[in-house]
Amino acid sequence: DILDLSHSSNGLQATLQSLQDVARMVRDRLSTDTWRVIRSLADDVALPVHSSQLHLNEVLASLNYMVITLASFGGLASESMTRGQVWRFMDMGRRLERAVNVSSLLRSTFTKSSKEEPLLLEAMLEICDSFMTYRRRYLASLQIAPVLDLLLVDESNPRSLAFQLVALNDHVDNLPRDTAAPHRTQEQRITLGNLSMLRLIDIDAISKLDVNGRREVLENTLRRVDEDMASLSDTISRHYLSHAQPSRQLASFRSGSTA
Repeated sequence: DILDLSHSSNGLQATLQSLQDVARMVRDRLSTDTWRVIRSLADDVALPVHSSQLHLNEVLASLNYMVITLASFGGLASESMTRGQVWRFMDMGRRLERAVNVSSLLRSTFTKSSKEEPLLLEAMLEICDSFMTYRRRYLASLQIAPVLDLLLVDESNPRSLAFQLVALNDHVDNLPRDTAAPHRTQEQRITLGNLSMLRLIDIDAISKLDVNGRREVLENTLRRVDEDMASLSDTISRHYLSHAQPSRQLASFRSGSTA
């Protein structure tokens, strides 16, 4: 049910309400334009209280407006925020979320045989904003191997899983740490391990179904990514954002504001 989903603790309206709550806490750090965009999100998802009053066209229109509003917010954050450590943490959160979303979508659609696979391939390309790239590059009908190549391991595609891991690996390499320590940090090991795993994948091999109609190697790969992204989030939060223990010296932190 759309309305129930929107009011659940993990639903759209609850997420946007949390966003506005956090924004109010740092209102003095936000520009007028940024604050205006955040406030307008509430109007984009103003749904009726009772599900009987909901109409699909109204919901789709609200979601379409929200996509535009979120694009405005992303543009402001990307183009106006100083590139200090605050921006780095914000972008790490974005990359983590996108990596988990792409991995989860691939797991739910392509790890076992389906009669609807051609439709799923098209839907995945649309969701990941990669349909035109696929058409321009492959000039062929939709096939699982090139779709996985584009969405899983193509480091030039901003929507691919590999692109997110490259960005995350760069971010964690630039986090404040003890430069005298000879070994990589835990977060570095996680991002480098996942990135190396994707770079060594045989796309043709993982695209083939086994005798049980499953792509088990693909499923195991994506499951590991899901688990490691959760571990990376916890590790970064514990090492840099937790107030329960002395934090590392973040001398290079900058407050950064979206001008």
